[in-house]
Amino acid sequence: MKTFACASLVVLAACSSATTTPSGVVPNARSAAPASVAAAACMKPVQTITDGVSKPRAILFDSDQDLIVANSDKNNLTVYPPGKDTPRQIITEDIAHPTALALDPSGNLYVANRGKSTVTVYSPGKYKFLREITQGADTPEALAFDGSGNLYVLNLHGPLAVYAPGASTPERTISQGLDFPFDLVFDSTGNLYVSNIGSNRIAVYAPGGTKPARFITKDVQYPQALAIDPSDNLYVGNVKDNSVLVFPSGGSAPTREIFRDVSAPNSLLLDGSNNLYVGNGDLKDGTINVYPPDSGRPTATLCTDIKLPIQMKFGAHGNVYVDNFFGNRITVFNPVTTK
Repeated sequence: MKTFACASLVVLAACSSATTTPSGVVPNARSAAPASVAAAACMKPVQTITDGVSKPRAILFDSDQDLIVANSDKNNLTVYPPGKDTPRQIITEDIAHPTALALDPSGNLYVANRGKSTVTVYSPGKYKFLREITQGADTPEALAFDGSGNLYVLNLHGPLAVYAPGASTPERTISQGLDFPFDLVFDSTGNLYVSNIGSNRIAVYAPGGTKPARFITKDVQYPQALAIDPSDNLYVGNVKDNSVLVFPSGGSAPTREIFRDVSAPNSLLLDGSNNLYVGNGDLKDGTINVYPPDSGRPTATLCTDIKLPIQMKFGAHGNVYVDNFFGNRITVFNPVTTK
């Protein structure tokens, strides 16, 4: 297994020596922007969920808007009704160091268990255990479904496994182009993007493909987080470079690079207005900065009770839910309005 001296918890945290670079969006260049820019307004959480939360690795909302939290330290999932901070259900059956969550089109819950290299499946609603996937799972790190309902299991120690709907045996695997893969996303046409922190590149696969159609390498440095907007622009969070790169659809060179107030970005999120949320993994005082479309200056900052924000999700009313791994809490913020 390849190791990285500056990372902790297998690439969860950023290098502790990372510093914030006071620059903004620099189109295809790395020159610093003027430093005399007013700081973004600081927003504090309106709710903090701690009951049952312990080293949360992933969060997810189901169709009833129940919040599901994967607690890697307690080997369980906690399920919270909308707006509540006490779990209505604790799921423990066959859970071992859960690292990722996903829902299939029928609402079944899939859980990646790094602790025993399995993916477990639970029925909707009361989340009763249905089955366990073992073939093709090898230290699973991320899960995703494509537009046809196929399940993709991204493994740290093995090939990416692809399963037909309802299957427990992979119909194909992808190994070419992977080097310590960490995140995956699909664009609107079904192309698959996989971030590889071992080789500092993004591998792009055509729908149904097992070999990379191309690689994205320009200015990519320790790419831990990926996001795709409705125009299929690709966003890459560079943990080592303290930047977010924006690549146009089909492009291999960034059209924008966001540096201002970015520090070890290990989570990215886009809202319906295409505002970009950047979760900064600085272990001292984590923040989430919000950038309007085509801007490199954050207009809002979520800044209280944030410690290693490894995932963000939107609630039904636009509230921002932040998964704080080192804070052992889920922090909830009001919807952000940018100008």
